[in-house]
Amino acid sequence: MVQTVCWSPGLGRFMLKTGAGPGIPFRVRLTPGEHRVHDTNEAWAAAQASVTR
Repeated sequence: MVQTVCWSPGLGRFMLKTGAGPGIPFRVRLTPGEHRVHDTNEAWAAAQASVTR
């Protein structure tokens, strides 16, 4: 089974509000180690595979 990952276009993008003015946009980029720890897609795929068997 081939699994395709489709990333959301807004993934990792945030707005930091510092007061009444406009927010400051910034983007979070995870390191490879952080991706392995925080990969919820892998957990969902494993759970789904156990249900469909």
